[in-house]
Amino acid sequence: MGIFPLEKCCCCISLKIGSYIVGFLELATSVLWLVALKMYWIEVQSSAMPSFMRSMLLLPLENILLGLGVLSFVFSILLLYAVHQHKSEQIKAYIIFATFSVTCVVIALAFTWDITSWIHGLCLVGIIVYRHICLLIVGSYYAKMDEPPQIPL
Repeated sequence: MGIFPLEKCCCCISLKIGSYIVGFLELATSVLWLVALKMYWIEVQSSAMPSFMRSMLLLPLENILLGLGVLSFVFSILLLYAVHQHKSEQIKAYIIFATFSVTCVVIALAFTWDITSWIHGLCLVGIIVYRHICLLIVGSYYAKMDEPPQIPL
C-alpha cells in the first residue's frame, strides 16, 4: 500500500486525471498569486511609507514571495508536462517542490501568527489541507506509475 494509499482521485476518476486537475489548479493559483502580489506592490508604492523602510522591510519579503510565485508557476507547468509525457522524474521534482513550498508557507504563517485572528488560522488550515490533498493525489499517481498494469481475470 505504501505512503500514498489512493487508488482513485475523488473516488471516481483516475489518478492521472486527478494529477492533471492538480496541475491546472496549481497553475491558476500561481497566476492569481502573481496578480495579487502585483496589486500589493501597487498599493505599497502609493502608500506614504518612507522608501528606506520599504527597502529594508518589504523588499526582501517581496522578492521571496515573487520567487515562490514564479517557481510555483514553473513547477505547475512541469507537472502538467510530466503527467502528459508520463515522466516520473519530473513528477518527483514537483513533489519535492510542493513539500518545500508548503513547509515555507507553514513557517511563514507561524512566524506571523496572530492568535486573535481566526481568519489567519482558517487560511493556514486551508492552505495546509489543500496542499496535502494535492500531494496525496500526485504522490499516489507517482507511486502507481512504475507498477505493472493489473490484468483482470
